[in-house]
Amino acid sequence: MHWSQIISVIVIATSIMYIGTGALIFQAIKGSKIRSSFLLFSSFLSLWSLFYGLMVASPDAIAARFFWAISFFSSLVFLPFWVYFLALLSSYSKRKIKKLIYILQFTTIILSILCIATMKVHFSIHPFYGYQFNYIPNFIFFITFINLCITLLLMLTILRNWIKTSKLIRHKKMALSLSLQIGILAPPMLILNLIRPIYSGVSLAAIGLIVIFIIHINFYRKMIHNNILDITLQNVSNGMFTLLNVPILILNEVNQIVFANNYCLANFQNAKIGHNIAEFLLIDNEKPSQSIFENTINKENVLISTNHGEKNMSMQLTVVRDKFEEVITKIIILSDVTELITERVLIEESIKHFVENSPLPITIWDRKYNMIDWNKEAMELINHKDRSNFPETFSSYTPQFQQNGKPTIEVITTELDKAFTEGSNTISWCHNAPSGEQIQMEVNMLRLKLNEDEYQVMCFSRVL
Repeated sequence: MHWSQIISVIVIATSIMYIGTGALIFQAIKGSKIRSSFLLFSSFLSLWSLFYGLMVASPDAIAARFFWAISFFSSLVFLPFWVYFLALLSSYSKRKIKKLIYILQFTTIILSILCIATMKVHFSIHPFYGYQFNYIPNFIFFITFINLCITLLLMLTILRNWIKTSKLIRHKKMALSLSLQIGILAPPMLILNLIRPIYSGVSLAAIGLIVIFIIHINFYRKMIHNNILDITLQNVSNGMFTLLNVPILILNEVNQIVFANNYCLANFQNAKIGHNIAEFLLIDNEKPSQSIFENTINKENVLISTNHGEKNMSMQLTVVRDKFEEVITKIIILSDVTELITERVLIEESIKHFVENSPLPITIWDRKYNMIDWNKEAMELINHKDRSNFPETFSSYTPQFQQNGKPTIEVITTELDKAFTEGSNTISWCHNAPSGEQIQMEVNMLRLKLNEDEYQVMCFSRVL
């Protein structure tokens, strides 16, 4: 096989890979301007590569000129469409810049067509490179060259702004890597591709195409890896969460709702894409701070406005982070606990009524051994008047050791554990009176069930 045929095969294979990466991105996301833009500029790169490869192995000069014309057109036009893609990807929002990109796209198309139509191009067979060309530049060619330089400067400006404005390290690294590659390699390749044929009759397009493809494939890999296009999020959200009969919300790193499944959209008034999650729910009847959503939450009771009134719900928040510990996404799963909370309120009110009206001293303890409620009879045991600091005062009147010789703190934890486990317990207890004498008591413990996984222990004390 001749060297020109080998070069042709390599460049045509590169063309197939260009269009392949573009198609993969296009299939990855549905309804995105970014994917369409990526496919478009990848297609122009593919055309440049394909028709340059066909030109090198052309059977005659007429075919070579036809293939060169399409290759030359594509080699100029792909660049402003690449710039447009970068502007979309980096969320570059200046209207003047976007208008300039549209103007550059239009002028590049017109100027490249005029160059092909007006320039004198001579084709010859090179012993190594196959069919090559040289041309005599005219006025339109120089305008086209200036247009190319403006486009390159605009590309580097957008990349510089991307590095400057990116909040996430993975985005900054990607923008910096791409800026270095494009800034160092792409301009000389594109310029030499235009200038070198003027005086040497040999194009560097084959090398340029391969160099740009290395940038292109590296960029594609980083896009997939860093989820710049939210490929993973969209596929997972649409594929797994949409039809589940459980409310599910997906947030971005600044707590904006980026996905709400069908259940949310049908039942919740404020489950709107783009809204902040803090506008959607209340915690302890107050609008939550943004910091609450920074870390994973296993369970948090929240109040949400629905189409059928306010509902109490249990919220589970999972925060997914990357290797830099930066947030990739946040997933919220909600479950309706309105009936459970209503039932619990009734139970708590019943308990409170019983405690307040009991003639016996009563204290109530939680699973962490905290005294959370008591009645006035319990306060009268130690002649205490102020309800606000009773648990602390109660502890100060407790002897260090009980009558069995065991430390009081050990007896409290051991006997409460037994009551939580077995449902009830009875113990002998010793307490100090304000006068200094010891009070002997019998304490009966009873486990109270508030809901499926929350219990308290009520202690009835009887002085012996």
